[in-house]
Amino acid sequence: MALKKGFYSNFTENATNLLYSFFSFAYRGYLFLVTQLCQQGACRVTDLASYYEMSLNGVSKHLKVLESAGLVERKTIGREHWINANLRNVDLIEKWFAELKSIWLLSLDQLENKIGNKNE
Repeated sequence: MALKKGFYSNFTENATNLLYSFFSFAYRGYLFLVTQLCQQGACRVTDLASYYEMSLNGVSKHLKVLESAGLVERKTIGREHWINANLRNVDLIEKWFAELKSIWLLSLDQLENKIGNKNE
């Protein structure tokens, strides 16, 4: 099925990023890690692990999922891995919701006009 240019074609281009991001936010462990990084800024993996009752290996696995989703970035300095939040995909989600909202509001306006015309 071919999609018209505009909202839907933009959505399909970013669908994979959106799906990975939604998946990541659906699990609270991932959500907590991203929230911690947003509040605190870049920090080492060992520092992140100290906030949770989770092994360093467990936190690293969580961070790999978040990296795949594009929600965090890793920078290696020597033997230390620094993790930082990357909110580009959150911006994509926000834009997608804004576009959905505008479409929804337009549909509601059209429905209201049709109902108004029938009542007259």
